[in-house]
Amino acid sequence: MKHKTPNLLKLFVLIVAVAMVATLGIGTLGTAFAATDDAAEVQYYGAGATTLSLVGSSSETIRYTSRTITESIPNNNNYPKYYNGNMTSYPNACAPVAGATLIGFYDKGQTGLIPNFTPGMQRTGYYYYLPMTYVSSTIQNVIADLYNRMGTNSVQNGTSRPDFLNGLRSYASSKGYTMHNTSVMSGTTINFSALKAQIDAGRTVSLYVDDYGFATYSDQNNAFTLYYSHYTAKHIMQVFGYRKIDFYNGGSTPFRTVIMLRVEAGLGSSTSDWYCVGAYGELDAADSIYFS
Repeated sequence: MKHKTPNLLKLFVLIVAVAMVATLGIGTLGTAFAATDDAAEVQYYGAGATTLSLVGSSSETIRYTSRTITESIPNNNNYPKYYNGNMTSYPNACAPVAGATLIGFYDKGQTGLIPNFTPGMQRTGYYYYLPMTYVSSTIQNVIADLYNRMGTNSVQNGTSRPDFLNGLRSYASSKGYTMHNTSVMSGTTINFSALKAQIDAGRTVSLYVDDYGFATYSDQNNAFTLYYSHYTAKHIMQVFGYRKIDFYNGGSTPFRTVIMLRVEAGLGSSTSDWYCVGAYGELDAADSIYFS
């Protein structure tokens, strides 16, 4: 028995050591996965299709004695209106579509962003971006490239904001450019002065929204009416213009300000949409993104 005790002790020590190694190994694997797992981040997935399901609508009327408008809207509402033409292979691709849209926008002047590609043509007074039907092959390739670089659908359905930015940064670097991004938020809402400065500088702004609405309006007889359409989705859209309306009922201080952003939602619509800040849903973030 004296000779067996050390052997039993060695066996016990070996079992404990193996258990500790296994535990440490599992812990190490878990940590490594967590480092690339952005499940804690909001995932933006769009509508999952080129059409949206309306979940509600509302309207409001603002009566006033006078108003002032500050605006900058592209001539003929012309900017890239790209969308995902391959939902089967690239589902939940609102982030890659938004990325392709802003890349196509800047390719007008920074032609190496999409090599051997012309996004549009100069017309009298404005630049005309070609419709998706004319550029679908090239733009769909850009969407596919960004889909992989952004890791879309690799953790959960959609793409997180950090992965959206990192994917664009990777794409820009592969073309010899440097990507820059700056927030135009103030707390939980848009910093209009910051957004205006970016749009006026010829840049676009990415909106990250959690539920959202588009608006139309009428303005007559000192009554401004907004008609909202409500949609449920976490989505990324591009801003190409703005309209800020200050309403007065006498005096020099506005009693109400409405900020409307001209957006491209990437849903295949030939029309342009107004997004009203603070009207419906939540605005998670807003980044001006550009290249040098």
